[in-house]
Amino acid sequence: MTPALRTARWLTAAATISSATAAYLVLTGWYWLAVGTVYVAGLLAWCAHSHRQHHRVKRARALLAERAARGLPIDPVVFTVISCCGLSEHADGQAHDTDCLRHLAQASDPKRSSVA
Repeated sequence: MTPALRTARWLTAAATISSATAAYLVLTGWYWLAVGTVYVAGLLAWCAHSHRQHHRVKRARALLAERAARGLPIDPVVFTVISCCGLSEHADGQAHDTDCLRHLAQASDPKRSSVA
């Protein structure tokens, strides 16, 4: 478990608690405070998603380094399932940044396409 995944789990738990608190505040009539609590819950959930994505990127890079060290071909499925950021979902399979995992896969083995 990477630190990013551990942080994501804590943030998910905090977002769940914040959502439950917002529901309680609505039931007791504190509507404006409930709106703020829902906002905090959404922010925590977004941060948890970001940390989970960072965890997936670290795992994919470790797999890439391991396969390169063994001299094995790079599996293109790894780089299409695990996106490097939110922009890659709209990049139509193209490398969109110098740190993009698809770009690393294409540069590592030009005979294999990273687009499935």
